[in-house]
Amino acid sequence: MKITKVVQQKNDKNRFSLFSGDEYVGSATAENLSPYGYGEFEISDADFKKLMDQDDLEKATNKCIRYLARAMKTKKEIIDYLYKNKVPVEIHDLIIERLEDLGLIDDKRYLEMYLDERFNYSTDGSLKIKNKLFLKGFSSAEVDPYLEEYRDKEEENLKDLMAATKKTSRGKDKNKMIRYLMNKGYPYPMISDLIGAYFTDD
Repeated sequence: MKITKVVQQKNDKNRFSLFSGDEYVGSATAENLSPYGYGEFEISDADFKKLMDQDDLEKATNKCIRYLARAMKTKKEIIDYLYKNKVPVEIHDLIIERLEDLGLIDDKRYLEMYLDERFNYSTDGSLKIKNKLFLKGFSSAEVDPYLEEYRDKEEENLKDLMAATKKTSRGKDKNKMIRYLMNKGYPYPMISDLIGAYFTDD
């Protein structure tokens, strides 16, 4: 294939549009294009495919970086994002590897930060928190050891939640109260240990 024209893009000075005759055939970054130059050049079909594959990788990686700028994400969330944006499956692992090398994906750090935030700044119990983490790609084996570290904090949160509910209708009905607390994600054995004292205090 002969590339007859290389045009710098207006919205991104680091990218160039490639033309063969009057036909637009693709784009590439300055770095990926540098081996061929920025004027006319001949390129084999195989090398052109490699150039386009590399460009797909660059574009998808940069798109993920912009996505991550909004908030930290897990590896599974990034993969879901790649599927949603129809990024070729064969480059998913390369993108994940790049993002990990850049320190933009770190599931262990994400898990630690998420648990700290949920147990300290929400009223959710461990079962609800764990379920949300499942949706983010974490397994029981990864989450359970951390949950043990928060057991005392969870019990403290449960007591605070029960106290805050005292004046509501559910706070005066034991069964309603139990259902409410279970829906918030607190384990039944923990609720059972505290519920008796709660209603005795009334």
